[in-house]
Amino acid sequence: MRAFRHLVLLSLLLPALVLADDTTATNSSRIDSDELNQPRALQVAIVSYTAKDGADDLRVDLVGAIHVGDADYYAELNQRFENYESVLYELVAPEGTVITPETKSKSAISSLQRGIRTMLGLAYQLEEVNYMQPNFVHADLTPDEMSASMDERGESLYSYFWQAFFAAHHEMNRDPLGLWGIKSMSAALNT
Repeated sequence: MRAFRHLVLLSLLLPALVLADDTTATNSSRIDSDELNQPRALQVAIVSYTAKDGADDLRVDLVGAIHVGDADYYAELNQRFENYESVLYELVAPEGTVITPETKSKSAISSLQRGIRTMLGLAYQLEEVNYMQPNFVHADLTPDEMSASMDERGESLYSYFWQAFFAAHHEMNRDPLGLWGIKSMSAALNT
């Protein structure tokens, strides 16, 4: 029953996604609550960095993005991205991969994200963000590079799963009201 309450709350929370421009943010996302401390929106930060000397010609924006959200959220991101000289994006994919709305990843993580999208009636980042814009530049590892990096550190998807499982169990024990589920889902969707 507790998991069902989390799912219902999450399904009410995620459609209300908004973008939060916050140049003082230290976290990439936060849950916005109303005056009764009830969650109403997941806010994802856009943090700007400029040259220390104040020169206007150098600015880098770190745009937080989540994998599952409201279609309007992705529409606004697409509009923002048009105004950048370059958009470096993260996606573990083979070199030269072209992402179109029809691109289907066969990874377990992508399958989970598409399942969450369907279950909650939301949109999926890879289907909504226009990665074909000429200013988009792939800036992440290939699957082989990712695998080698994980091997080098003695990591695996199996070890990640158990780390997440035990961290969630620990949080659940610390939070008898069950808000850990919202925080965990926010972190999972914001990877």
